[in-house]
Amino acid sequence: QGPAEADAPAAAPPKPPDAVEALALASAAPRGVYVHGGVGTGKTFLMDLFFEGCPVPKQRVHFHEFMLGVHRSLHELKASAPDEDKPLRAVADQILDTGWLVCFDEFQVTDIADALIMKSLFEELFAGGGVVVATSNRPPNDLYKNGIQRQLFAPFIPLLEARCVVHSVEASETDYRLAIGASSESAGVYLDVGDDDGWRAVAERLVRRRPKVVSLALATDAGRAVAVPRADLASRAAWFTFDELCGDNRGASDFLAVARAFDALFIDEIPRLDMRDLNRTRRFITLIDALYEQDVIVVCRAAAPPFSLFVEDKNAVDGANDHGDLLGDATYVHKGARDEAFAFDRTASRITEMGSTDYLARAAARRVAKGHSVVDILDVSGDALDADALFAAADVDGSGQLDDDEFAALLEELSEKTRGHRNVQRLEFEHARRALDADGDGVVTKAEWRAGLESPELRQLLRPEPADGESARAVVVCGYGPVGRAAAAAVVQR
Repeated sequence: QGPAEADAPAAAPPKPPDAVEALALASAAPRGVYVHGGVGTGKTFLMDLFFEGCPVPKQRVHFHEFMLGVHRSLHELKASAPDEDKPLRAVADQILDTGWLVCFDEFQVTDIADALIMKSLFEELFAGGGVVVATSNRPPNDLYKNGIQRQLFAPFIPLLEARCVVHSVEASETDYRLAIGASSESAGVYLDVGDDDGWRAVAERLVRRRPKVVSLALATDAGRAVAVPRADLASRAAWFTFDELCGDNRGASDFLAVARAFDALFIDEIPRLDMRDLNRTRRFITLIDALYEQDVIVVCRAAAPPFSLFVEDKNAVDGANDHGDLLGDATYVHKGARDEAFAFDRTASRITEMGSTDYLARAAARRVAKGHSVVDILDVSGDALDADALFAAADVDGSGQLDDDEFAALLEELSEKTRGHRNVQRLEFEHARRALDADGDGVVTKAEWRAGLESPELRQLLRPEPADGESARAVVVCGYGPVGRAAAAAVVQR
């Protein structure tokens, strides 16, 4: 033994688990499952089969959306209970109250804010009897690989492996999304840049009528605002260029807000991407994940086919720009092309599936079942409508109130249903808004919507009698009765 070896300090013994970690590791709850493998190998399909057949209190959530909810709950708790000394335990208890079986799709850690709380959060979940079932493209040891301060995240990995059976489907060589795309007709929603005729034809097919284009802003769970430059509110369709979505500093919460608000999204001018474009590449990956998870129909005009959009070229790295923000609010350290190519394979696979008629039919059916747009509600409702459902469908920006554009879009669709056209005159609009906007603040709240539509004064709201020889119109607003029957604004020609 040499002097250097003799003087070397002994290796520190492993740190014993703290009380919460010990409870988590000793939990009597069943172990969960962590399934990882390549894109399109059926991981989500298997998890969904399990979820649907498991008769226990449960919840299924995309991992990005879950972590955004955790951060939001922590923020709210800090404001409402600043003296709470165990905020993560309180948030974990809220999660477990919703369902102790938590199924995560696309388990991936890309944000340092998530990485720093993962171990403590999941210790509380496991200690409270939670069971985790997750799908991921990566094995546990590759989670948050190359991430900033990964040493603070690393202790989460053995906890995850202890509480979940880790199963690999890496050996599967079949991408079932591509198989679905190949076996299903193309829906004609993935177009070449410059295909103006195809672009217009798809818009006519999906929107089903001439769109009334307005701009709006969406509030995100993170308290940001996402500008939507062009949208048709009644059909919940929106138009963006690639740079309007992915050129600025945007993250998962921004893309989730867009995905929740719209049923159809048109993305124009999608370029080829390479390693010089880390920020836009990672944002596009996150965008497609959000749209796919929320069943959004996506129409693209792109510079190349899906699997040729990202060029894996290790030499195409700009040394001045080798740090990306990954999801708009995290830090990414470039370690070669593998990470981008790996992630973009999933994106290209999903875009291919999203371009099939099978996906469009499935997505449309799910969105209609959710009663997401005014058009869909009116199409399937017959004479009976739920006032709250109609209000929620009209409230595209999720603000809890209808502004002028949203209220006008709602009146136009009601007019289409009852009169066969969408031509609502300005005076008709003003009469209807004044009747419902009880406090005169220029917007209609849900309470005003309910109260106004049930008031007798609005059953027949007439304009002044016309002068001789002139044509007059009477505005008739039919209210919701106690059983929630339909309300409509109708113009009667005299």
